[in-house]
Amino acid sequence: MSRIPSCAANVTESLALLPKLPPLDNTFGAVLIGTFMSLILYGMTLHQLYRYLLTYATDRLWVRCTVYSTIMLETVHMAFCCHVCYWYLVTNYFNPSELLFGSWSIKIVLILSGIIIIISQSFFAWRVYLVGPRFRLLVLVAMFLLVGELAFFSAATIETFMIPTFQEFEHLEWLISVGSAQAITADTLLTTVLIITLHRSRTGIKRTDSILDVLILYAISTGLLTTIFNALAFLSVVLLPKNMIYIAFSIIVTKLYANTLLVALNTRDSLSKRCLVQASDGNPYGSSAVFGTTVTQHRVLPPPAIAQVSVSKHMMSSRLGGGRSTRVPGARETETDFGKILEIKDDGFSHGAVSRDTLVVDDSQQYAK
Repeated sequence: MSRIPSCAANVTESLALLPKLPPLDNTFGAVLIGTFMSLILYGMTLHQLYRYLLTYATDRLWVRCTVYSTIMLETVHMAFCCHVCYWYLVTNYFNPSELLFGSWSIKIVLILSGIIIIISQSFFAWRVYLVGPRFRLLVLVAMFLLVGELAFFSAATIETFMIPTFQEFEHLEWLISVGSAQAITADTLLTTVLIITLHRSRTGIKRTDSILDVLILYAISTGLLTTIFNALAFLSVVLLPKNMIYIAFSIIVTKLYANTLLVALNTRDSLSKRCLVQASDGNPYGSSAVFGTTVTQHRVLPPPAIAQVSVSKHMMSSRLGGGRSTRVPGARETETDFGKILEIKDDGFSHGAVSRDTLVVDDSQQYAK
């Protein structure tokens, strides 16, 4: 019985000889929380993939390749994040010296994030490039920034393999901050260009403008979350360079990029249906909204006469049964191809009953009789 206190005393003495560890809350604790949040977002991404495969399995090949490559990289990225947590907090839980060195998985996570970001943002850049021909130079600038972001993240990854400890890497964290700043700028630039393009397409017609408002909110929602978390990662690496909170935000924002891409693809049909509801609201005779490259039309078809309002490049006219044309004050031409935002059959946005250059919403067939 006397051996038990002796053994306890030996254990206590042995523990006293171990170096005192700093708290891990703002280092690997932050990475663990970021990984937990990323697992939730990864599950949501897989759900979006399931919906995409059910609805858009016949998308253009390059769109499907974009989706599949993003999911593959997201899966590898998630596995590496889990390995980081297991390596430091389980395998080496009683080896404090290992906490000072970077594992191979935590070094590769950064460049994987850069690749995922540029793939997902390239899709949005391509979309803005189509709908905003006047701003294509700005889109190219955004793509240049995204390439720069990947270059800085790649340089940081190479440096982590050359520098063994986290402490030695602190003076090179500016590579991560510059890459994050470029990603923020590219996000903001693409979102702003799309919003300006949609806003300039307002026609003065209430129903058309309400649809434009929906599309503007859609554009904002696709870039808001990623911009916020990129900004948090940037501020963390600049203001708190001695901890790993910025790694947690970087892990989360990577999942947000993939999720945003799939949500944008999966909401094409729902946005089209919403446009139908808003175009038909308050019209007892049915309506048709046609969005072309330079033409926006609202047609109301009450029997026996046919009323048509069209917005063209030069004027807006109102005709009733072939009567005279009058200019509507405050009307402006529409130069945006909304089909390229939501549904383009031949370019990979959709496979529905929508032509290459127009998005047609029509519920007037019930009055054909």
